[in-house]
Amino acid sequence: MTITEPATYGMACQTLWSPTMVQAHQHNDIELNYAGDPLQYLIGGRPLTLRAGQAAVFWAAQPHQLLVQGPLVRMTWATVPLAQFLTWPLAADQVRRLLDGEVIIGTRDVSALYSAGHLQQWERDLAAPDADDRELVALELRAFITRVLQSPAATPDHPGSAARSVLSQAAEMANFIALHCHEPLRVKDVADAIHVHPHHAMAIFKQALGRTINSYLTSSRIAVAQRILLTTDASVAEVGHRSGFGSLSRFYEAFTAHCDVPPSAYRRRHAAIRVPDPSPRPSS
Repeated sequence: MTITEPATYGMACQTLWSPTMVQAHQHNDIELNYAGDPLQYLIGGRPLTLRAGQAAVFWAAQPHQLLVQGPLVRMTWATVPLAQFLTWPLAADQVRRLLDGEVIIGTRDVSALYSAGHLQQWERDLAAPDADDRELVALELRAFITRVLQSPAATPDHPGSAARSVLSQAAEMANFIALHCHEPLRVKDVADAIHVHPHHAMAIFKQALGRTINSYLTSSRIAVAQRILLTTDASVAEVGHRSGFGSLSRFYEAFTAHCDVPPSAYRRRHAAIRVPDPSPRPSS
C-alpha cells in the first residue's frame, strides 16, 4: 500500500464547511477540533459526537474521519506537530491520555473561552508572513489545548441508529480493527465480526469510509507502533510484532511510507518524551 498522507500538518488552522474528508487519514500532530455545528467522527475506530461549541483534542496518528450524512456542517481544526507539543510543560498523565488514543473533550466552561472568531483569527494570522502573529497564535493555541487536557475524562455522545446502516456497519468494523489490529487479522475475520460476507464487508467499508479494510488495518497498526515507540524501550523488531505486522520488512516498509522515516529514526526524533506505558500489551 502506498500512503501519500503528509507525516505532519505542522502548526496550522482552518475553518471550513464539511464534507471535506472522503476517507480516514492520519498524521503526526496533536489535533484540536472545534464544532461550529454538531459533528460526528470516527476516531481510532470509535464513533463520537461533538455538540456545537465543544472542542476536542486527540493525537492524529490514529485514523480519523469526519462523518457527514446530511447538510453541511461548520468546523475548525488546528494542529500542532507532536515534536513541538512534547516540549510543552504538561503533566505526564495528560500526555499519556493522548498517546493512548483518548479523545479529550473540553468542558463547557473551557470551550466557552474561545469563540469561532478566535479560531478564524488564528487561521488569518498563521497565513500571514508576520512571525510575531504566528508566535501569538502558538501561545494561544497552547493555552487552549492545555485547558482542554485539564478536563476530566468524559464519555462522549455516540451517534445512535436504530437500523444497521452502511455507515454503522463500517464503524463497527473499524472499531473491531482498532481493538484487534495487533492480531493476524484477515478480511474474513472483520466481516465475521458483523456477520456479513467478506465481499459485502469490503464493499460497504469502502463505500462508507473511502478506503479498503486492509488499508485501514495497516493504518491502525502504524498508530499502535508509534505509541509503543514513544512509550517503551521495546526493540524495533518487537514493536513490529506487537503492532501486528507479520514481518519486520513489512513493518519497515509501511511505517517508513507513512512517517517519512524508519521506526528507529522516529523514536530518536521524539526522544524527549519517555512516558511510561503502564498497561500490559498483547504479546501476539
